Parts: sequence; structure tokens; C-alpha cells
Amino acid sequence: MNSLLAKSRQISHRFRGIKATKYLFPEEFAQLNPNLILNDDALEIIDRRLIELLNEHCFPCFDPDYDYQLQKRERPYLGLEKIAIMPDPYSDYDCYYGGVGNSWLYVHMTIDEYLGSLGYDESIVDFVERTLEDFTGHPLSILPNVLRYVLAITNNIWLDTHFESDNEYELTELEVITLEEHYREALGLMGQLEFFDRWFQDNRAVAQKVIDVIFRKALADDSSTD
Repeated sequence: MNSLLAKSRQISHRFRGIKATKYLFPEEFAQLNPNLILNDDALEIIDRRLIELLNEHCFPCFDPDYDYQLQKRERPYLGLEKIAIMPDPYSDYDCYYGGVGNSWLYVHMTIDEYLGSLGYDESIVDFVERTLEDFTGHPLSILPNVLRYVLAITNNIWLDTHFESDNEYELTELEVITLEEHYREALGLMGQLEFFDRWFQDNRAVAQKVIDVIFRKALADDSSTD
């Protein structure tokens, strides 16, 4: 029985790419030759086409086993399990040491200065959010999301908006759709983060002063509750 179960899983995995193509891109699936022999070569072509379609219609992803520079595959491609998330356009290196994200770097340093002893948890973000209730429409109103980003940089554009689990890269058709929705939400948030960063650069003295006050209040608030 266990052997049969293992074979069943193996078959399910082997045909995962074509099943996802049929579910996510039915028009593309309908163009496949009905007499197509689904051998390894054909399944690999379908898997590769699925990656292209996801790139085109959903979100950036890539095949980690494919050498895009040399245009050749070094290892067999296993289908949707191997979809990886591109860390584009920012990574922690860019954020902390590159030419962008100066506001995020400042927030990160401010956290270390004032809140390092408190630990990084959502209560800090909640406090900042409450403090900024009167800043509706102001560029500083994005600060809680900047803080969330700084506290949880994961090298991907989803900004931790999607649920991470052990099978993060073993995506079912439904998970692909859900990730695509989260990706669209994250794109909007990234636009706000970039706007905040530009505003911070143009109004650095004002921004630093206000942020400094907010974090001092957070520290005082935590001390008063001890």
C-alpha cells in the first residue's frame, strides 16, 4: 500500500505542471495537441511554458535550475515545486547599504537605538499606528508599514504579506492565485514605500525629528507599563 501511495504521489507531482496549466490558463491548455505524448520532454516544455505564463500574467518567478545566461538547463526541472520568488527590486543589501532605502535604514537604526531592548514585535507597530492617527494623508502615515518592512525583510517583494510555510515553493493552483493577489497588494505597498523614501529624502530633518519623537514615546509607553 505504501509503495502504491508513493507511486501515486510521484505521478501527481510529475503531472503537476500540466494540471496547473489546465486550471490557470485553460486557453493555453486547449492549444496543446490532443495526441501529445506526455513523456518527460513534453512535460518539461509544458512546465517551462507555465513559468513563462506566470511571469507574463501573475508575478515574477524563475526556474532556479535553468541557466538563463547560457540558455540551458543544468538539472531536471520538477514543475511547480521549484517556482522561486524573485527578490526584485529590493533586497536587504540594497536597503541597508545600497543607494536606495535611506529612510528604511534610518528607521532600522532608530529601532536599534530606542527599541532594541524591547524586542521586535507587532505591539510596537500598533503603538506607532495609534500615534499617527492624526497624520491621515500625510507621508508619515506610511511609517507603520515601513516599520513592518524593516522588521521583517525577507528578500522578496511580497513584504511578508503571504503566509510562509514549509511547502512555500510547492504551489498548488489555488496557492498560485492567492500569491498573485498578495503580489498585487504588495506592489501597491511598494509604491507607497518608495513615495515615503522620496519624501524622506526631501524632508529629512522634519522626518527624523518626528520619527525620533514617536520612538521616544514608544519607549516611554513601554516603561510606564512595566
